[in-house]
Amino acid sequence: MLGAKDFGIDLGTNFIRIYTPSSAIITEPNIIVFQRGTESIAAIGTRAEKLLSLDTERYMQLFVKENGALDYTTARETLGFIVRHYQPFSFLLHPDLLMAIPHGSSVIERKAIRDLCIQAGFNEKGLYFIDELLAAAIGAGLPVLEPVGTMVINIGGGNTQAGVFSLGGLVCSGSLHKGGRELSRQIVEYVRKQYGIMIDITTAQRAKLRIGSLLPQDMEIDQVTLNGRNMKTGMPDSAVVTTEEMREAIRPVVNEMVDCIYQVLEQTPPELASDLIENGVIATGGAVQMRGLLELIEERTHLNIKIAKHTSDAVIRGVQKVMQDPSAWNGVYSDLLQ
Repeated sequence: MLGAKDFGIDLGTNFIRIYTPSSAIITEPNIIVFQRGTESIAAIGTRAEKLLSLDTERYMQLFVKENGALDYTTARETLGFIVRHYQPFSFLLHPDLLMAIPHGSSVIERKAIRDLCIQAGFNEKGLYFIDELLAAAIGAGLPVLEPVGTMVINIGGGNTQAGVFSLGGLVCSGSLHKGGRELSRQIVEYVRKQYGIMIDITTAQRAKLRIGSLLPQDMEIDQVTLNGRNMKTGMPDSAVVTTEEMREAIRPVVNEMVDCIYQVLEQTPPELASDLIENGVIATGGAVQMRGLLELIEERTHLNIKIAKHTSDAVIRGVQKVMQDPSAWNGVYSDLLQ
């Protein structure tokens, strides 16, 4: 299984990450560009960003994932592009694939993912899949195969996920199709309602990273000017938004995220809960780095939560570990024929 010419892939909400044993992990923004009037991808990632900046009339932007869910058509075309780009003779070789799939995918969804991978050019008999929440736990270095309870919280661009593992199995879990991108959308909506100015989600994302905080003691510690378009006049305009306003805008969604994590702990068996109290919880995903978020989760759960060393790319690192020693991880990935 999985030789030097094969692939490990994580199709994330904000980034596409690719691993092959013959190269390092490749990270590209989740931006897919089609040439208008055709059904073929012109570019992905940073090259796609450049094409869009040069010619928005000729090229159209799509995303592999929106609201935490795969767009199957775009995903198929993207996987095909990846195979052709990183393995020019794939039509002869048909590489094997270990792919991280969305946590909680149904049987129908998993089979649809399998079909689109085959259509993209991967080897039908060499397709393997791993739950992205389990991959995040492995990538974060949790001893998921040991007879102890371990917990990972994974908050990415499109999802909030939490799971408790023991002996290589998932004991209990929960997921919510809301993550860092939804927090940015809430900021966009707040500025539109309060100031009558439409900003784009990228502007909101940058502002969130710059001054966003969920800590109540950070009362108006900072402010940022957001540039956009006035909804009434149609002219360029701007609004000054404070940390307190941003906290007000995102708090309802943050509460949903914390509730999702808390509900997983309510399902955790007592003997494993004691392990979590003793060993703490690991957090992965780019959104966990927002100021005050982990403190809020700790306050609600009374657990010690630590950020993983490689928090943003824990999923693909988990895929990498499994590919490097598949026999050691036998049972944590599958061919999805069950």
